[in-house]
Amino acid sequence: MTPSNPASFDLRRSPATWGLIISLAVGFVLGWIPSVGQQWGSAVIFDGSLSRPWTLLTYPFGGLGGALSYIFAGLWLHGVGRYIEEREGSGRLLFFFFGLALVASLGIALAALSGIRPALLGDPWIPIAGLTCIWAAREPDQPIRFMFVLQLAAKWVALVAAVLIFFGYGAGAPLIGVLAVLPCVVGWFYGRGNLRLPARDRMVSTGRGPAQSPKEFDAYINKVKDRERERDERERLRRLLESSVSEEGPEDR
Repeated sequence: MTPSNPASFDLRRSPATWGLIISLAVGFVLGWIPSVGQQWGSAVIFDGSLSRPWTLLTYPFGGLGGALSYIFAGLWLHGVGRYIEEREGSGRLLFFFFGLALVASLGIALAALSGIRPALLGDPWIPIAGLTCIWAAREPDQPIRFMFVLQLAAKWVALVAAVLIFFGYGAGAPLIGVLAVLPCVVGWFYGRGNLRLPARDRMVSTGRGPAQSPKEFDAYINKVKDRERERDERERLRRLLESSVSEEGPEDR
């Protein structure tokens, strides 16, 4: 998930992704500072009520959770957010992030009105899980390696994300867990093409020439991947040949 190409860390290539990451970092720091943390939390964290309607959207920046959780969230968001932003554009990435956040918080708020205990939302994992499902639905067999040991296909990564969201937010209230998983379901169906947004004539840039249409951009990406696979295969054959030659003794030659 994390990119190996230094150009992927260029803010100009994925401004919305980096904007979200920086905003999450600022929210965490504000929530961590004792003198302002309580005020910040009461202003942005969603508590299940509609008394502060803006918190339906602002809760990902509440600062709940530890530093390691936010570091991992930032790295993960960089991977899936950059993928979506390059293909959908910055505006749609922001729309997906806040829209998926709203799907869960609004559902939980409506459930709370009926007397069900609401969940306290103050971290970014629900919308990030939804974005993960968009990416996984489009690249279901893309292998992802965790801690350099465990390798999973993207579709299973999406399933693990949904399960973690369900148990993380639905402890003692399974319905709340189901509502928290709704963004994952919406993200998956959108990524598979079952849900569609209004089409628009958007041009994207490869960084090496004039802007191109989304289809042309996808074709460009596929060609780049093909060239990378060919290069890796040539490198593998070269190493195999060198190792076979080095193993030959003077008598063999």
